Amino acid sequence: MQIMSHDIAERGVGSIYQKDLEKAIENGQLSLMFQPKVRLADGRSEGFEVLTRWTHPERGQISPDVFVRIAEETELIHPFTRWVMRSAFSQLQTWCRNGFRTSLSINVSVRNLAVPGFVSEVRGILDEFEINPELIELEITEGALIQDSSTVLKRLLLLQDLGVRLSIDDFGAGYASLAYLKMLPVNVLKIDRSFITALSSNRADQRIVAWTIRLAHDFGMRVVAEGVETKEVADLLRAMGCDMAQGYFFGHPMRADDVHSWSAAHALSQARGAPPAWFSWLGSLLRKNHSVR
Repeated sequence: MQIMSHDIAERGVGSIYQKDLEKAIENGQLSLMFQPKVRLADGRSEGFEVLTRWTHPERGQISPDVFVRIAEETELIHPFTRWVMRSAFSQLQTWCRNGFRTSLSINVSVRNLAVPGFVSEVRGILDEFEINPELIELEITEGALIQDSSTVLKRLLLLQDLGVRLSIDDFGAGYASLAYLKMLPVNVLKIDRSFITALSSNRADQRIVAWTIRLAHDFGMRVVAEGVETKEVADLLRAMGCDMAQGYFFGHPMRADDVHSWSAAHALSQARGAPPAWFSWLGSLLRKNHSVR
């Protein structure tokens, strides 16, 4: 469902959702899910991407495609991103204090980067929850990088100085120039899932992905493939030299309470040589037990 279109009726619906989203941020209707990233060379866990879910009291589950877009197109992106960072950092602090050390990647908007105080806000939240910046990766979509590129570059350099890692999300879906890419202080490049879905059968996608991996490595970046759902695709990516992957083949998004269990089972499966599909099945089981879509 397209919410924020030029159609008057749809704009009306979008306005309702906007007001509801504001309430959701304030009243605890949002929740976090965590999807694992796996190192392809040896199958080890490489942390989790933070995903947000919204359960509306009357409409039920609202698609992230809907509410993230609304946040992006309004001033709600600022309290929304603040809520995500504080909630994620708080959870990471709890895990670290309980002896479970992992890393988290969090999406931020170009509108966040446009705010002069954003870097100071990130620093303040890191300090508040006593988080080692090296455990945090902030993801910026490729398309956002071409908007006010000089400001974005300045903010990214300041974030790099904080010690957090930076990644380009959805690479290949935007139009960032190679000349601009080489200037960015970015550690990780995430290949858009549109190139991964049919990778096993689409020769053009195979060439694009292989070229992207080589390009990123030449720039000193590590590469993550998103949307990996089959062993065949995972094997292809491994052969191409892709560093990491995430997707249903490795693990579904899960609640914080299930992350430690998944990680322990994942480590055990690696020690016993069990296939990734085994712990993907475990993640699905945990997800069903909590009735999470």
